[in-house]
Amino acid sequence: MAIDLPTQVLDALAHANGPILSAEIFPSESFATVKSALDRLNSREMVLYKTIERDEAILTEEAQGIVEYGSHEAKVFEAVRSAVEGLKVSDLPGMVGKETAKVGQGKALAGKWIKLDREKNLLKANTENIVDITREQLKTIERTKTYPDTKVIGDLKKRKLLKMQKAITFEVSKGPKYAREFVKEETDLTAEMLARFVETGFWNFDALFVPQQHPARDLQDTFYISDPLRADKPGPDPAAGKGDAKLDYEQFWNDIREVHENGKFGSIGYRYPWKEDEALRLVLRTHTTSTSTYMLHKLAANPRPARYFSVDRVFRNETVDATHLAEFHQVEGVIADFGLTLGGLIGFMEVFFGKMGIHRLRFKPAYNPYTEPSMEIFGFHEGLNKWVEIGNSGMFRPEMLESMGLPKEMRVYGWGLSLERPTMINFGNARGLQPNGARSARIALSTPPTSFESQKSLVNQDEWSSSRWGCSISQAQQSEQERGRAVESLESFPALLDALDVMQSSYFEVWQGIWPNAIDWTAAVVGTHVSASLSSITRSDWYSAEVTVDTGPATPHDVTIPENLINKYFSHTLSFYYGEHAFALRGQAFDDMLWVVLGWLESIKFVNLHSDLHYKSSEDANASSVWYAKQFIPAFAHRARVFYDLASKGWDTSLCGGGMIWSPYLAPYKNAITNQLYISASVSMYLNFPGDYNSSPFITTTKDSRDGKLRPAMPRDPKYLEAAVKGYNWLVSSNMTNGKGLFVDGFHIKDWRGDSRNGSTGSGQCDVRDEQVYTYNQGVILSGLRGLWEATGALSYLEDGHKLIRNVIAATGWGVKDTEDRRKWAGIGRNGILEETCDAKGFCSQDGQTFKGIFFHHMTAFCAALPIGDANQAPFSASTLLASVHENSCQEYGPWIRHNAEAAYRTRDSKGRFGTWWTYGLWHDNAAPDKIETDVPDQGTDYRNCGVPKDRLWRLAHDRAEPLTADIVPEPDFTSSVHQNQFWDPNARGRGRTVETQSGGVAVLRALHGVADIGRG
Repeated sequence: MAIDLPTQVLDALAHANGPILSAEIFPSESFATVKSALDRLNSREMVLYKTIERDEAILTEEAQGIVEYGSHEAKVFEAVRSAVEGLKVSDLPGMVGKETAKVGQGKALAGKWIKLDREKNLLKANTENIVDITREQLKTIERTKTYPDTKVIGDLKKRKLLKMQKAITFEVSKGPKYAREFVKEETDLTAEMLARFVETGFWNFDALFVPQQHPARDLQDTFYISDPLRADKPGPDPAAGKGDAKLDYEQFWNDIREVHENGKFGSIGYRYPWKEDEALRLVLRTHTTSTSTYMLHKLAANPRPARYFSVDRVFRNETVDATHLAEFHQVEGVIADFGLTLGGLIGFMEVFFGKMGIHRLRFKPAYNPYTEPSMEIFGFHEGLNKWVEIGNSGMFRPEMLESMGLPKEMRVYGWGLSLERPTMINFGNARGLQPNGARSARIALSTPPTSFESQKSLVNQDEWSSSRWGCSISQAQQSEQERGRAVESLESFPALLDALDVMQSSYFEVWQGIWPNAIDWTAAVVGTHVSASLSSITRSDWYSAEVTVDTGPATPHDVTIPENLINKYFSHTLSFYYGEHAFALRGQAFDDMLWVVLGWLESIKFVNLHSDLHYKSSEDANASSVWYAKQFIPAFAHRARVFYDLASKGWDTSLCGGGMIWSPYLAPYKNAITNQLYISASVSMYLNFPGDYNSSPFITTTKDSRDGKLRPAMPRDPKYLEAAVKGYNWLVSSNMTNGKGLFVDGFHIKDWRGDSRNGSTGSGQCDVRDEQVYTYNQGVILSGLRGLWEATGALSYLEDGHKLIRNVIAATGWGVKDTEDRRKWAGIGRNGILEETCDAKGFCSQDGQTFKGIFFHHMTAFCAALPIGDANQAPFSASTLLASVHENSCQEYGPWIRHNAEAAYRTRDSKGRFGTWWTYGLWHDNAAPDKIETDVPDQGTDYRNCGVPKDRLWRLAHDRAEPLTADIVPEPDFTSSVHQNQFWDPNARGRGRTVETQSGGVAVLRALHGVADIGRG
């Protein structure tokens, strides 16, 4: 009998002198198998392990041919050498093929393997023997997945002989309870348990029309069984009697395959190669619908009206919180009959939940692979003061039922819910239903109330807010307990309007058209937040829906209130257009210019959205039907175009093979933010730029100008999309992410001396990496990835975006169990909250105070609902499945967004102004900030908060003696009496509360409203 993997791991550690690498010890085992074994051992503290991610070079098909048959240049050499008198250049393609001749001739000449007699146009051998260097390099890479000389990797990538991919291995060491023997515990699965809870992928997924690529089948959502890995194909049950013998299981199996691969029974299917092995994998069942499927198939032997009902245990690989468990009991029902309708299902659900005392229900259209139409069922939770999903329902699809052999006319209701959910609504937290000491309870994060004086701002909302949202008492009169509930049940949309009102009334000067205390680039960002918030307002229910009064019928909505608010804030945007320091910005760094581009494109998007939603088409003959703001789009477009053209000069191929330079006034530095801005701005220009026919000569040095005037710029110009794709390809190949999957700040060029008399480009490579991590470096690229998907339809861009968001969430310490560990720096925050390294000690500059809001703005843009349709050109649209997967993925981030929004909300002062250090509001006590550690990387430079260093790496020769350029804020004296006061306000330190910190509050509340609460940006 083969030794199981956990025992092999223990044996390997016994013979090793230290930690082992799983990829070296178990090279043939899959990632899932190894991780399952390590998790099993780690849960008993027998081993410890950490994940190591590395880049691996993989040979392309062309490279594999070179390994087997030799390189292009080697083939050319052999052909030339075999021709004793020389080989005519024109004859070479006939000897070796056109592609080999094209590539190999130049490289063979460069390597001096052959020479060219120009008079006779003959190629002749220049040596007797050669070493096929390319082939040997590729052999090494094929064996080791890397190469010692990174330049070789770069050259082979340029020749498209290599592609890079991430590889994950585990470093395993002995744990506190290490032992050679692996003893099976009572909590391990037994045969009896397997009979109840283990199902094949066929019954759990495939027979339910769930595609084999569906996210529900991923490891992070489903528990797979490692031994045995697979089951037999479905067949008659000998104990079931003659009825089961009537069923044709082979036909059922083939019909399921056909439905998935090509479509059948009126369906076009998913059109992918369906794999038997995947269907036969064993899983801990994720729903009892697998049993319902089995029972409905049996019903096909004698089709008739039937009802099936079950309560049983199911398993989901989920993070445990107040409304989710990894193991729960599912209540499920199935009703099969003729003539059933969706209305009947809704009525049945109302009666069903009413019997349990839940009378406030909502039904939301949803997507399920096996039901159409489908509905999510929500019940109102009085304790949490919000709507909680309590069930799913729908009518089973014909592809599913007819594959089983049921009559075409038969309809089947299906619904399912967690037993714990309705119980939770009546009695409280889902975790409270677990036995005392349940292991799952320790995963939850608590959000204790804070005690310092500034937290009174939670309840001191102004009269505008109170009257508008129907508050009957002053919130300042609430008790401490009621204040905590106010944040717990934070209503995102009213809070967003309040935050926006405070930002504009406290910080914006209409007569100047600016936020006077903002600097040029942060003003551009704040303007972007205003336009994005207006987009959220114009498509809100508050703007367009009828108001339902509890005591009477619906009354018409007074649209003048929200429309007046829209026009008020748009007038601020228009005022800012004239107040913005446009001429000064043209002489600043390239990233500063690109913030301007994104800001005015955001304004164009809002104007078009508001006009399309609430006014007639601009093509309408009646001019009064067009929203007046449309007339300003050409001006906004012109400014975006001018600044995009100026910023594009920052693209540089002389160093690092490409990429944007941050500033022309400093030593070359290719940083993440400038490149991400270039990508996002480029693709937004492609998708949202309406064209520019203004020839005003604000710039005259670009290729788009002539006679001192600008040439017209066309919408959907492919050059913008090409720039975005080129920029992203460079960024992902630049090695600008750290071990946590976060973008570090950027690269210098080793030994660059371009500003000296005998200027030198040094290494010419991006080889001095600055490890500093900022939150906005993780955000801007998200809107670019969303735009690249819309422009190309390539799914990989969405996948990259979701991966980055999950990396960010993990690096805030989200899900950390231990109270003390939650206080520790996790990479880009702590306690599940986004944080800058300057926040805790209060020395953030205007730059640093702006960053978190930028992240949430671009995350919201990324998570906007995908348009559904069949468009096969830009802007592309998504299938119903893809749109649902994207929405569900984004809604998974909802609890984390709410956690951050509530933390930010706790920092408000009595005037409703947000602070910058969100984390402090969720500590158990008033821990002194000077005692709170932040892990600043050794090879990182916090130049955004501490200024640009005056050294050769950063500065040009003529300004190394100049003052630092950043708005430096000294670290506070924590020994002063002010800081010893238990009620002191940590967000009053340094620059205090500013328009930049307020914009962060606006952005995170907009994310809460747009992603977490209603699932759209």
